[in-house]
Amino acid sequence: VQTCALPIYSWRTLNAGGNMNNLLNSIVENTYEGTLKHDVAEIILDQVDGMNNEEILEHVAQIINYGCVSGIVPALMTYKDTDEFFNNHSDEILELLDNDKEEGILDMNEVEFNKNWLSWYAFERITFDIQYELEAAYELM
Repeated sequence: VQTCALPIYSWRTLNAGGNMNNLLNSIVENTYEGTLKHDVAEIILDQVDGMNNEEILEHVAQIINYGCVSGIVPALMTYKDTDEFFNNHSDEILELLDNDKEEGILDMNEVEFNKNWLSWYAFERITFDIQYELEAAYELM
């Protein structure tokens, strides 16, 4: 028996015959508006509009592999963008940073304590979590 820890909204989307766009939309609809995960999923959803499942998975992988610094996330390209993103999510970003430090995921010697870097880190980190959900769902399709 294969088990997978997908959130309830993922199972509902899969059971409804959904695709990756539907799953991303479900994440947006089932997370609190204005939260870090909600906003990251919403930005990704806007970027992948019209893509098929494989293209969506590839795009999400590129965000993680190349990072926001590559310009792959137009919503976080300018200092104004990253400043606003950080200001909107500062508590969650700092909590994520602290959790990742505690879990050994992040070496604090590599952290740049500026809004730009912290916004990119948080976006990429949450994208990694979303990628896990998408890939797990894709395997079950």
